[in-house]
Amino acid sequence: MELKKIIFDEVTTSKNGESNFNLQIKLFERLLEYYLSGLKTKETVTLHIYCDASKSEVEIEQKGNDNILYMHIPYNTQAFQEMTSVEEKYEEFLNILNVYVKPVCEAEKWNYEIVLKAAKKIKEHEFKINTILKGTPKKSPDKQRIAIVNVIHTINAIKMIASIYVTNGLRIKEETIIESVPDLEAFEVYMGKPVWIDDNTFQIQSKAGEWIGTVTI
Repeated sequence: MELKKIIFDEVTTSKNGESNFNLQIKLFERLLEYYLSGLKTKETVTLHIYCDASKSEVEIEQKGNDNILYMHIPYNTQAFQEMTSVEEKYEEFLNILNVYVKPVCEAEKWNYEIVLKAAKKIKEHEFKINTILKGTPKKSPDKQRIAIVNVIHTINAIKMIASIYVTNGLRIKEETIIESVPDLEAFEVYMGKPVWIDDNTFQIQSKAGEWIGTVTI
């Protein structure tokens, strides 16, 4: 088997819902998963790390047959959440891997260098993931305009940006259609079908039809 992903959860979340730590760490998780390849294990596909400030030491357990190795680590996420720059948060992410994941890899005889190499690739993305929405670029009915929609995931948000070009390549409009917390699974409700209603009106229609984002020229 191979280790495919390392995911994090804060045990105690805020009264208002999911903690900033759980949301912000998702960017690093996604990029790490993208580059994490070739790390051989006996029976582990996912390393699930729970950050629990009430713990005094690391606890590790393998539950059932789900190929997940669970860790509870004595880590207080407050310092991470109070950091103001993504660069600081990234360095702290590396620190968490070195302090808590490296010893597990050594104990399980996993090649930690693969984890570290994948983590260092995150910086090459300038701490964001930029993808093109499926179905775009899309031409207007009169073939005179082209719409491209970028979905950009940063540490603090996911946003969908529509750019409208004329056929000579000149961009005539750029507009943020929707911006939300950095949770891709939750954001997928907005990643629907791109359509031109007419030559001057471009829309993203959610799969369930409950949301429509419109750009008018």
